[in-house]
Amino acid sequence: MKADIKSINGRLDRIESDIKDIKVDTGSIKVNIKETREDARSSELATAQNSFEIAQIKMRMKMA
Repeated sequence: MKADIKSINGRLDRIESDIKDIKVDTGSIKVNIKETREDARSSELATAQNSFEIAQIKMRMKMA
């Protein structure tokens, strides 16, 4: 049990910098994670409407 807690604590330390905010409500906890540039571009690709938009996004990814 103690080893499990240490393992969980170590993982939390690694992701702590990625946490944007934590909201605690009755019966639930919401953790919002910061979106990285790579995540944002992946989201753009998923919502791109045509091949021209996809090509533009991929070019921006190569330049970053």
